[in-house]
Amino acid sequence: MENYHLKISFGDTVIPMTTAVLRELTIVQSINTFLPEFRLRISDNTGTFTHVAPFDKNMSNVSIELAPDDTSLDINSFNFTVYRRKPGADQSTPATIYDIQGLLTSNNLFGPDYSRSFSGNIKTNLEGIGTNELLTNNNGVSISLDYDKTLLQPLWSNIQFFKYLKENLTADDILVTVGIPPVYRVGEKFLKR
Repeated sequence: MENYHLKISFGDTVIPMTTAVLRELTIVQSINTFLPEFRLRISDNTGTFTHVAPFDKNMSNVSIELAPDDTSLDINSFNFTVYRRKPGADQSTPATIYDIQGLLTSNNLFGPDYSRSFSGNIKTNLEGIGTNELLTNNNGVSISLDYDKTLLQPLWSNIQFFKYLKENLTADDILVTVGIPPVYRVGEKFLKR
């Protein structure tokens, strides 16, 4: 590419990208999702990606590198796992379009399942999961969760646990119990919902 550096690999195979081949590349992080998503649409005149790639397991791993130019040390690198492949065509050209979508690859997010409890500071505990299990360098845990609370994770994957916390844990929470029927605190007594 002329105005920037773009390197796309399927498994260990680097795919040469030109403006004639690349139809769309979108990387999106939404506030409503846990992981960034990508969509890639490329021309596939030979049918290699449309007919051969879906059967190759290595083609499910897509690596994307973006930089201002070929010599830049400021590189954004992403590793995605493909979850949807869709062959298609474009009205402007009779060429086949290879259309794939995927999620950022994240170790230990969808498995294994854990049965455990956390006590102490919520923010610190969630940052610990991010650093030690998900192997992330930067954790964006909200400062509003910087308070002490006991959390339970009942044989759930980390994604199930995070989803529950996202839907039920707020700064106004008085008691958080994960996987156990929710309770409300009234005075010093606990009442089931």
